[in-house]
Amino acid sequence: VKFLRHVDRLHVDNLAATTIIGPPSEDEGGDLVVKHSGKSSSFNMSNANPCKHPYCAFFTNCTHEVKEVTSGYRGVLQYDLREGEERWAGDFQESQDRSSINAGSH
Repeated sequence: VKFLRHVDRLHVDNLAATTIIGPPSEDEGGDLVVKHSGKSSSFNMSNANPCKHPYCAFFTNCTHEVKEVTSGYRGVLQYDLREGEERWAGDFQESQDRSSINAGSH
């Protein structure tokens, strides 16, 4: 599995950046390569240690790709970071007031 070089499309309003978190998995290959303004950085997202989680965040105007995973399987969590979402703080407080957040459980 690999993802070819691309720039994230603005599939939501105010998309500013992307964050990728790699839960523990036994795999090889699949480096994340991020490019911007002629500079390139490569991130090894493989990790078998259950206490560590590799992560990477980059702005939406960065070109990026995932090289081929050569063995094993990989799943990641991807978060879209949006700017100007002041309502979220209020939504969080409202949720707390309704006791719908179970703090401390994972």
